[in-house]
Amino acid sequence: DSINAEYGQHFGCKENSRGYKVLNGVGVIQGDGINLSSLREILDAVLQAGYSAENVAFGMGAGLLQKLNRDTMSFATKLSYIEDLSGNGRDVMKKPKSDVSKCSLPGILKVLPDPVTSLPVVHPMTPAEHRQRLLRAQIKANPTLQIALDPSIRDDDDDNLLKIVYNKRPVPRNAESFDELRQRVKTTWGRMPKIYDNLSPELKQKIISWTPQ
Repeated sequence: DSINAEYGQHFGCKENSRGYKVLNGVGVIQGDGINLSSLREILDAVLQAGYSAENVAFGMGAGLLQKLNRDTMSFATKLSYIEDLSGNGRDVMKKPKSDVSKCSLPGILKVLPDPVTSLPVVHPMTPAEHRQRLLRAQIKANPTLQIALDPSIRDDDDDNLLKIVYNKRPVPRNAESFDELRQRVKTTWGRMPKIYDNLSPELKQKIISWTPQ
């Protein structure tokens, strides 16, 4: 309201290439009570009044700096598989009846690039595949180890984007630099459609048929 009623009339404005009004030589700063929700509300009001978002600046207070948690990006980490000391394992899945959006993924997982699009797809992994993967990691860390591997189990470690970084202790690996990570994420996200289903048919079927154990 202050932009429209006061600054717009007093300082005047010009129209930008998108048809929104831009104040001449001044702007508005809002510092108190800023969080992700109030920021969107303010910008929506500014645009609805016909003014450009460039007229407004926001203070970086506690609402943006400290009030960030796993709900900010709808992120959560869930247990998906458990194995006792005797080697007996079972899948674990969160599947609440009241909110299907909170379902987690069951079992041991691997993330492989789609052979056509190269976009990441989540697949189930069998316990036998996982055990052999751990053995291969031990061999890579210590090539002198004499461990027999099952040749019938496919080795897709190089393609698997879900890397083992800790198994009772840090796992030796050639970690990419932060700049390489940022470039990889930028490239991958640039190819992602706005709506993307990253679950394989096998994993979807496992979720549908899953029952508590």
